[in-house]
Amino acid sequence: MIQDPSFPRLSNTIKQLTSDSKLQLFVATDKKIVLDIAVGKITSNNYVRWLSSGKPIVALVIAKLWEEKLLDIDDTIAKFIPEFAQKGKEKITIRHALTHTGGFRTLEQKWYKLGWDKSIEFISSLKLEPRWIVGKTAGYHMSSSWFILAEIAQRITKTPISSLIKKYIFDPIGIEEAYLGIPEDRYEKIEKKLIFIEEESKTTAPPKELLVFPNPASGIWGPIKMLGLFYQELLKISRGTKGIIRKSTLETFTQRARVNLFDKTFKAYLDWGLGFIPFQSRNELPERSFRFSNYASQRTAGHNGYRTSSAFFDPVANIAVSFFFSKAVEEQQHRLRIQQLTDSLYLDLGLEDVQEKI
Repeated sequence: MIQDPSFPRLSNTIKQLTSDSKLQLFVATDKKIVLDIAVGKITSNNYVRWLSSGKPIVALVIAKLWEEKLLDIDDTIAKFIPEFAQKGKEKITIRHALTHTGGFRTLEQKWYKLGWDKSIEFISSLKLEPRWIVGKTAGYHMSSSWFILAEIAQRITKTPISSLIKKYIFDPIGIEEAYLGIPEDRYEKIEKKLIFIEEESKTTAPPKELLVFPNPASGIWGPIKMLGLFYQELLKISRGTKGIIRKSTLETFTQRARVNLFDKTFKAYLDWGLGFIPFQSRNELPERSFRFSNYASQRTAGHNGYRTSSAFFDPVANIAVSFFFSKAVEEQQHRLRIQQLTDSLYLDLGLEDVQEKI
């Protein structure tokens, strides 16, 4: 628990939110780490599954290939995956995949049982959803679009997506303890550090096949501070420091690329960037809001992980944040606790007026 009297609101909020949940929390500015803590029977070095909080990492691989002029955001998916061009999906682009406006959602599969090639084959065989106007209808694609984005990157570079993430993102930042799919040669060592998600008072260890499978939508494992280091890197870039991508590229991917469209998955009007969730322009009740904090600036961007985690950076406040709760709660309850945690953090750091500084 935080002992520093500089964080009284945060300490009290964490106490309330961790009565039945473990917590990892990381906070940094562009210059230093502010907090790196763990609460409950967990350490800051335990490995957790980032779930969808890791989606922007795959988006940044696409951003790197865009910078290298190996693809264009408005290229069709079929240009790289010809077999995708069927059943109404011929005109779906990379932009549509990144903004969840493509229209090829599917019920979640046991992807690790299908295997990579069969997963791509299955997604490519999907029909365009009925009454879906590509680019204008929106609905969060939990996994399908991220498999396709990763496959595009693999076909262009002839390199596995896990290796591309390591090459383009993790190695340059110095992230040594995070993996898309736990490597077989490190599994025995990492297995001892794994913390699994608790749901309905049960904690069931997933099969090894799931843990090692490189699911690009939800399969990155590592201490949540490693995700925080990723966002600290983006924070540095946003404030003018040279980094893994150009500042202009970061702005392109994190600004609103779709605005106030009704999301058929979340049943809410949402803004979206290219693989990132930006600051939400629409005011909602706290339990329905997708804002990372009520005090966050309009340049904030990040992503949540299904009912357990969240991570973002706020260039105006000069803050990068990542956190993981071991206890999965209902989606609206998770959105509420995100704001409870981050609002108390912003207040303790004296950042309640950053919206006015834009």
